[in-house]
Formats: sequence, C-alpha cells, structure tokens
Amino acid sequence: MQDYYNKKARECEVMVAQLQQKISRMSAEDAAGLQEQMAKVRREMENYKAAVAAAEA
Repeated sequence: MQDYYNKKARECEVMVAQLQQKISRMSAEDAAGLQEQMAKVRREMENYKAAVAAAEA
C-alpha cells in the first residue's frame, strides 16, 4: 500500500510542476482557474504523503 501512496504522491508532484509551468504562460484569468486546480492537487498529494507516513509509523 505504501508503494501506491508513494506513486500517487509523485504523480501529484509532477502535475503541480506542470500546472505551474502552464500558469506562468497564461493570462491572469486563466491562471486563477489553474491555481485552484493546483491547490486541489497539492491537497491530494499531502493526503497521500500523510497516508505513507502513517503506514510507516
């Protein structure tokens, strides 16, 4: 199960990096929507990381 959570956390990290690159090239209005999406992905990533930490404890 830890492998799954680690994999999902890494996928979220990659997605956040991709979204940040897109945001830097967008208009302010479009960027606001992506920033909202990125915040959701970051929360999901933190949840996976917390699950890994709990499983390892």
